[in-house]
Amino acid sequence: MNKKKLFYIFLIVLFSIALFTWFYLKNRQPDPKTSIIIPTASLPTEKPGIPAQISPFTLLATRPPLDSKADYAPIAFIEFTFSKTVNPKTLYYKISPETDIYIKTKGNKLTIYPDVAWQDGENSIMISDTSLAADGTKIDKSYEYKFKVKAPEDPPEDFEL
Repeated sequence: MNKKKLFYIFLIVLFSIALFTWFYLKNRQPDPKTSIIIPTASLPTEKPGIPAQISPFTLLATRPPLDSKADYAPIAFIEFTFSKTVNPKTLYYKISPETDIYIKTKGNKLTIYPDVAWQDGENSIMISDTSLAADGTKIDKSYEYKFKVKAPEDPPEDFEL
């Protein structure tokens, strides 16, 4: 076989391998098990021998603000704002009296809605001191949000429960 033909065959094979490799790597998604994480350099933020301060996981506000004299609507939502991102899987709470609820979380906000309605009279939402933020920080203490529910005496005509 002539050297020129052999050279062209070699180039075609080499080009095919390069093309195959390019298609393979272009469409490949990194696997989390084998991905390489490259650390970035940063300046130290703490003094040697003194541990860094960890910001606490605490309740910052509620909406509506806690008011023991106010009457809440049976379908009112309660929103809690925390100092850190909320993880609903590690947020432990108790609703009293027992009520079916919906929970919505977005960032550091937790919103609780009744499935149908809060029960008339005293209700409370207790957030346990064993709750954890999304980063694993334990909440600083237990919190209790007490509220009084009173159904309207004259509901609108189209209102059904």
